[in-house]
Amino acid sequence: MGKTKYRVITCQGTIQLVSAICAVLLRDKRRTTNFKNILVVYDLYCPQCQIEFFFKTIVEMAQTIMDWERVIYFAPEDLNVALQFQDDEKSLKSYILSKITAPSVDEIYLGTDVHPSNLAMIKAFPEAYRVCFGDGLGIYIPSNYSYLTRNEPSLASAQQKSFWNWLKRKFSKKYSRACKTFDEGYFVFPDIYKKRPPFPFKLVPKELVRDIFSKMEPILDRNEVDILLDKLRGKNVTVLMTSNFSEAQRMSLDSEIEAYKRFISDQQNSSDNVLIIKPHPRDDLSKINKLIEALDDLFDYVLCMKDDILPYIPFELFLQKLQATSPPPQNICVCTFSTSFISLKLLFNVETKIGFGSTLVSEFFFAHSAEDRIKHETDLSDVFSTLTSSLMENQR
Repeated sequence: MGKTKYRVITCQGTIQLVSAICAVLLRDKRRTTNFKNILVVYDLYCPQCQIEFFFKTIVEMAQTIMDWERVIYFAPEDLNVALQFQDDEKSLKSYILSKITAPSVDEIYLGTDVHPSNLAMIKAFPEAYRVCFGDGLGIYIPSNYSYLTRNEPSLASAQQKSFWNWLKRKFSKKYSRACKTFDEGYFVFPDIYKKRPPFPFKLVPKELVRDIFSKMEPILDRNEVDILLDKLRGKNVTVLMTSNFSEAQRMSLDSEIEAYKRFISDQQNSSDNVLIIKPHPRDDLSKINKLIEALDDLFDYVLCMKDDILPYIPFELFLQKLQATSPPPQNICVCTFSTSFISLKLLFNVETKIGFGSTLVSEFFFAHSAEDRIKHETDLSDVFSTLTSSLMENQR
């Protein structure tokens, strides 16, 4: 009997989990090797009081699809311990192996090579086969994409920020110039940012993604979801997918709420109009409560996915269930401020509105963030135009 093999699947959020599972399932189709699967969750960067629910959601989703040897959460203090091993790869490896209770790591699945925690995992296991599954829903992020690489998480401790900056200095040049970071990749969208991966990759079929969402639907068998679905039947539904702008210190809390209000007020243009707010998993829910109050007089009804696991699930999971209701909503328009529109358009073909626009960004974002944000929204608009043209071409 051969040696037991271990693979580590890293995860920094629920939609990233879906991408990682896609990569694992597709790679397993090509071989018969049996692995013990270890899910390692870190860098959730939500308020401390919400981490338990965020992690719980990831665990529930993961267990609907695969068997896991163990699921582990690396708390910020666990990552901080790695500071003492900055120049000692052997000790760093030994520390992480002790945390995941495994004798070795033969494969490791990571979303990107632009996040310091991922770089630390690469550094700890240079001999492991490295698989990239992308950011968000299988989006390949080039190592030099500025909007991600210039913005570090604000909820990190001073030690974590020190580790973040040290890793960027220590490894970014080393891994971009000296060797390829990944051996292989699996992406739904490999060239959204007009730069393909410099390593072999395979496309993830959208049918596989839809199938995984379907298999995860049992986690939505809860009273809170039934109540929401019942209130949305036959209505004109506007969805506001918030982001963690004030938490990431790109704008003040009051500015973020006012920016959403100014943006969303233009979307109220029909009767039976219901607004449903889908918080970002890293949003502070106290902000969301203030946002509900601010928007309450703009729509016939304002609903919010803020209870239990609902803030943390991928909206795609809820949308798939919503579209299957009877009667379905008359219309669904999703307002989003990130790459989430890509999967919503490609997989569900819903109407989407993207970004605040340069006027609101200039007015409400902090000066040090506004320029990058405008550039990012321009990139998102370009991606949207390309995706729309491609979909129209395929329908001919």
